Amino acid sequence: MKFLPLILILFAPGLAFSNTSLNVENYFYDIVFLNGLPLSNEAYKYCLKEKKYLSDRDDSLCEVFEKLKNKEISLLFSKNEIRNTLKKSETIFSNYSNEDFSLHYVKSHTRSGESFEAFLDTASFMSIADITPNLISTTFDFFDPYKNKITANLALIDINTNISGMRNKIIVTQDRDVGVLGFDFIGQYDQFSFYSDGIAIQPEDITCTEKCVSYDADFDGENLHFFYPLNGRIERVSFETGSPISTVPFSLEDRCIAEEIDFSELEERGLDVGDEAKICKKDFEFGDYTMQSSVVTQTSREIDGEPLAVMGMNMINAFDHVTVDMSAGKIYFYSPE
Repeated sequence: MKFLPLILILFAPGLAFSNTSLNVENYFYDIVFLNGLPLSNEAYKYCLKEKKYLSDRDDSLCEVFEKLKNKEISLLFSKNEIRNTLKKSETIFSNYSNEDFSLHYVKSHTRSGESFEAFLDTASFMSIADITPNLISTTFDFFDPYKNKITANLALIDINTNISGMRNKIIVTQDRDVGVLGFDFIGQYDQFSFYSDGIAIQPEDITCTEKCVSYDADFDGENLHFFYPLNGRIERVSFETGSPISTVPFSLEDRCIAEEIDFSELEERGLDVGDEAKICKKDFEFGDYTMQSSVVTQTSREIDGEPLAVMGMNMINAFDHVTVDMSAGKIYFYSPE
């Protein structure tokens, strides 16, 4: 995955930083959340050069850079094997449809013996777990791309799961029962497939048969999205394995549930839910395959100030499998037999 510069001023408008602070923040995001460990040496040299201009918070980040010097990520995986995951559906949306809203959970452990359960979320730009931090002595605040303030610490670990592993993975540490393995984890493998009962890491050429259709895809540092012909236009759609249900930023006129529904779990994911949001059925075409799927209307994630539709697990689980190929910039959808 290519390292993309993230400009913090876009994430936390209204905060004033010096150019030095802004550069330190940029290094922090590229190194920690985009796995840019090779930048650590350069970042630490920058800290030494600009030391007299640094704030206490900058000093804390520079301490992280120093501890990451000369570290490199190594990937561990078994080629072409579908590894089973634990599927869980704990969403309110199951009350209104027989679709599969379940998320992929994996058991994870570290070399130091700590373990945690985490769900795979392609819409999360960071991985989070309740483990012992070892990069900095105190917690600190930062803002995520959705302008949410996060108080956390960091750990550098060797992580292994039943689907893959990684040496020198940086994890955001928080006190929580269930962790998150975000795109900073799974996106490192470039090519991976979601099946109904598990995940496959597939470093090989992809064959797209008559039961397969592909769309251009991209990861912009915040969202993994693909470009789909929606309502007569090519629209960006966020591919979110952490969202149980799909959403569209517009209203539908028929096949909708009229009763009042609690959409708080979507709001907790940073989605903007309109006052008139409903659960409705909509037809989606993937080549010759037509899917009738539940969506929450007038609900979206924003990207570059524009509303973004979301493909959640109720649609992803309906395919035989979905393959993401980051190196080729494609997502492949394989229709059921």
